[in-house]
Amino acid sequence: MHLLFALPVLTVALVAGRLLGYPVGGASVLLLPVVLALELPALGGAALGLAALQAHFKDVRDLLASALTLFFFLTPVLYPLSAIPIPALTWIVRANPATPFTLAYQQLLFAGEVPGPGLWLQMALVSVVAWLAGAGLFSRLRDTLVEAV
Repeated sequence: MHLLFALPVLTVALVAGRLLGYPVGGASVLLLPVVLALELPALGGAALGLAALQAHFKDVRDLLASALTLFFFLTPVLYPLSAIPIPALTWIVRANPATPFTLAYQQLLFAGEVPGPGLWLQMALVSVVAWLAGAGLFSRLRDTLVEAV
């Protein structure tokens, strides 16, 4: 929901940036719905899996808060991948499931470039794996979840 509310603000910022002469946005922004469509199954799978785990283990919420903080700093939002001096750390950041989506957003919105086929493949792979893992976990634990009538 936050992203949906932020999209109009982002649109205004991109238009203002273009009017001020910055090379942001452009025709590549038209591929933003495709990236969002690839990201939604990944988020849905994570939500299904975490919801099923939360029903069984009450500590999931606290662990998730810590994990999300770690994932934030292991996602190249505040820094470019090229700024990481240690190759092993670069590999860890690239292994973060949020990294391909973040790189795609940066390329589409701020660099005005279309992501390469490798990045599209990474996003699709993360999306499929996250959906299958989350939906599979939810399906496996479905019988033990309390159902409201």
